[in-house]
Amino acid sequence: MRAHRPITCSVLGGLLALTLVVGVSAAAAASATSQAARSVRISASLTEPSFSPGEVNSARLLYRFSSRSASFSYRVSRKTRSGWQTVRSVRLRGSFSGSRNIKVGSFFPRRKATLGHYRIELSAGGTSTTLQFDVVKALNTTTVPVAAADKQSCALLSDSKVECWGDNSKGQLGNRTTSASPTPVLANGIKQAKAVSSEGFNTCTLVPVGVVKCWGDNANGKLGSGLMSPSLSSVPVTVSGIVFAVAVSAGFDHSCALLSGGTVRCWGRNNSGDVGGSKGSNPVPINVNGIRATSISAGYRHSCAVLAGGKVACWGNNHFGQLGNGKTSNSGKPVTVSGIKTAISISAGNDLSCAVLSNHTIKCWGRGDGGALGDGVATHGHADASGIDFKSTPVTVKGLSTATSVSAGSGFACARLSSKQISCWGKNADGQLGNGSTTDSSTPVAVNGISAAVAIDTSAGAADEAHACALVSDRKIKCWGNNDAGQLGSGGQNFSAAPVAAVLTSASAIAAGAAHSCALLSNGTVDCWGSNAAGQLGNGTTTSSSTPVPVGTLTGAGVIAAGSAYSCAVISTGATSCWGDNAAGQLGNGSTTSSSTPVTVTGLTTTAKTVAAGSSHGCALLTDGTVQCWGGNSAGQLGNGSTANSSTPVAVSGLTSTVKGIAAGFAHSCALITDGTVQCWGSNSAGQLGNGSTTNSSTPVAVTGLGMAAKAIAAGFDHSCALLADGTIKCWGGNSAGQLGNGSTTASSSPVAVSTITGALSLSAGSSNSCAVLSTGAVDCWGDASKGKLGNGSTTNSSSPVAVAGITGALEVSAGASHSCALLTSGSVRCWGDNAAGELGVGALDYSSTPVEVIGIP
Repeated sequence: MRAHRPITCSVLGGLLALTLVVGVSAAAAASATSQAARSVRISASLTEPSFSPGEVNSARLLYRFSSRSASFSYRVSRKTRSGWQTVRSVRLRGSFSGSRNIKVGSFFPRRKATLGHYRIELSAGGTSTTLQFDVVKALNTTTVPVAAADKQSCALLSDSKVECWGDNSKGQLGNRTTSASPTPVLANGIKQAKAVSSEGFNTCTLVPVGVVKCWGDNANGKLGSGLMSPSLSSVPVTVSGIVFAVAVSAGFDHSCALLSGGTVRCWGRNNSGDVGGSKGSNPVPINVNGIRATSISAGYRHSCAVLAGGKVACWGNNHFGQLGNGKTSNSGKPVTVSGIKTAISISAGNDLSCAVLSNHTIKCWGRGDGGALGDGVATHGHADASGIDFKSTPVTVKGLSTATSVSAGSGFACARLSSKQISCWGKNADGQLGNGSTTDSSTPVAVNGISAAVAIDTSAGAADEAHACALVSDRKIKCWGNNDAGQLGSGGQNFSAAPVAAVLTSASAIAAGAAHSCALLSNGTVDCWGSNAAGQLGNGTTTSSSTPVPVGTLTGAGVIAAGSAYSCAVISTGATSCWGDNAAGQLGNGSTTSSSTPVTVTGLTTTAKTVAAGSSHGCALLTDGTVQCWGGNSAGQLGNGSTANSSTPVAVSGLTSTVKGIAAGFAHSCALITDGTVQCWGSNSAGQLGNGSTTNSSTPVAVTGLGMAAKAIAAGFDHSCALLADGTIKCWGGNSAGQLGNGSTTASSSPVAVSTITGALSLSAGSSNSCAVLSTGAVDCWGDASKGKLGNGSTTNSSSPVAVAGITGALEVSAGASHSCALLTSGSVRCWGDNAAGELGVGALDYSSTPVEVIGIP
């Protein structure tokens, strides 16, 4: 007979440690009692009871052992057909006490675990403890890149960030506010997302190491943080105890995560058995017992999972037979869906469930009014007390034989086909079927204009708030249906019966030129605004614009730069494109003809990492650590030993060490070397080369007197600056407006310290002013304040840094000739200073001495 100790929990390094049932033999217990003087005690736990071979080094065993005089041993065994086979046995002798935390991978030869069922036996002084665990095949789950909820939608972007739009009353957009947004906003702090799921009033995402983060409504503890309060969170919080998750699904009042070993854990409301346990809210995830899943879906108040063999199990509310077991009684334990043995994916909707089978047909069950089951049958012979039609066992969706995925919504469902088209069926009062009508359909109809869908998701909340979104292959989101809270992401209309494009416009980088500005958007496109006399906005015209316009067909951009009247971008292939003024050959395409659309810089010896744009010359840092420049060269700013212009790139001579950063000023250039030194070349009339002289140089010269390694550089009209390793800044060159920031207006041909600046993260040099982003998220500027370009509400020059008014959460700053812009963590852009050509991006305005938000980003 065995006595059993209870299951306990502890937290180890952020991982939930489950202490499994410990068995102690009666004889051993008696022995332990008789040896009370020894005080032999053992306890043990595993960070994850099931994991894949690739995770055995992450999973850990913690054991605590206390004995005055007893040897201690543990043995790892694998279960085979002939019994338990020892994998490793370790015996420790001597008197000791304490705890050990060791990687499970160390149990196995060469740290490689064979699939199977294992046990660990720990013993000392007649006392023993046994733990069991599984090593299972890692699941290959599909990344979920789009999510449609009740009144909000979200998208997983190509840069692994998440944007959401629509209703935000519970903070479900994740942008630190509760203000609705009809266009996408960036979820705060999410940078490496693997999947996104949104339903009800909350959103969840999967991030590295299988951790889950959620935000929005916290009623019933459905954020999973372990707390029932506060009632909402407008920023992501970590779900307690979830690691090694490979999928997450947000339901209306609860959510579930699938772990790598097939374990399912759910949290939130549980009145109907929604999370798979006894009734009551669960702010901490609990195991759904009795299943090993390959995919999951959390619906309105029920959940479903595809099991390892292809069967489907569901649990929770069953009023309309949405559990699929032929009954209508709720179940807190998973029940098997009748007649399904070959499912490959599952979707739980409002009171509806659907599964894709291995033959690419679809079966649905649950509430069927409005044609939601898709089988062409008006009524199924079952109705609740209100007369609502339902079917508690699966029926086949009519006419679909090439389905690859399905999404069950609220009174309707949609499927992606192998042709990459989308078909939907069911209720259609708000155009949620996407076929241009508002007529219900009990059989699938094609969604208009979708021919390259990657993924589909439908909302599963209230039936009168239904909409759907699809990710298409050009990395755009198209949505259709209800739009009363802006959940289509396209702006104004109340609903759309045909797909409309969601405007994913959050910025990831900015650049300010002489009288124009540009923003690199999260989808790899570029928007510009302001003066366009030379085509520097890149939209095929020379008409200025006081609001952002897209740069031609440019896609895949990763770096942008703005010169005097031209702009450049490095795209994902490593090629560099420029557009705008080309009088000095600054577009680098072998001509001096201006272009209002991007042209490729020709003659680069290898691909570019970044690009810098001066007044009339550009430079590229190449992947091999060399630098090439092109365009105007009257002062030697191309660095090739001459003063002749070049409309194609020439190599900067004399840079014998690898370069890691570049900057281009009005007529000079600088390079940051990997050892933290700086070299500059070109015009030196005010000492902007920093070598103690005012003599021009057509080849690089070393900046002297920095005092420590630099980690970033910037070049303005006739001055330069370096951000040093300790977060301070030094500048050199012209100082007529106080742009060196040292409290004087005296020029200096060697670096001087900018006063009061500490904790700087980045910097930018404008015409005769400079700016820095601080570790607090604030921005400080100094120098010329004409037209308010210091952003502090004044037009009085300042030779020492002043805070830009109202800026918090800044990521980047870019100073132009007479205006500056800052990129914020929200993905929005704010600008200040001159606006004569619309360079602030806010429409008609003379200038602003405090930041204004650029229209449409986001």
